[in-house]
Amino acid sequence: MTDSRKHTHTIAGKFKKGHDLAVGEKNPMFGTKRPQYVRDAIAKANRERVWTDEMKAKHGHWLVGKKQKPESISKRIKRGKYHYAWRGNTPLMIQLRRTPEYKQWRKDVFERDNYTCQECGIRTQKGLGRTIRLEAHHIKSFRDHPGLRTELSNGLTLCADCHKREGRPKR
Repeated sequence: MTDSRKHTHTIAGKFKKGHDLAVGEKNPMFGTKRPQYVRDAIAKANRERVWTDEMKAKHGHWLVGKKQKPESISKRIKRGKYHYAWRGNTPLMIQLRRTPEYKQWRKDVFERDNYTCQECGIRTQKGLGRTIRLEAHHIKSFRDHPGLRTELSNGLTLCADCHKREGRPKR
């Protein structure tokens, strides 16, 4: 008898005694870690799995057609007070950027600049095949000049790449 058959027989024998014996620390696999080649094989099998209509019907999608409470969504995705690093309030800068005035300022800056990066001239167009991420840049820093936060003349439309190159202003 080979080792693998003996091992399988031993585990199977333990399971035959009853399910309760195989739970937690009594489980013969408790505390063991699968070797990397086994984990890789499982991952590959899951990636290559083809779901037939029968399998989809059997398993279904447990969230399809169900309305969820915002609390349950928040708990599942771990945002805000449900996140492990939550300290009790939303940072002030994030609160300020969520205000209707700031959102309107951002929209006005984009419309004034015709949704075009003012550094490199790139623009989002239909049929281009990719999305250009545009960002509203404050010429004078958001933090240091609170009076200019929603001033249209203090805004500039930049693509994400140009905005990264722009960097943070020196104080």
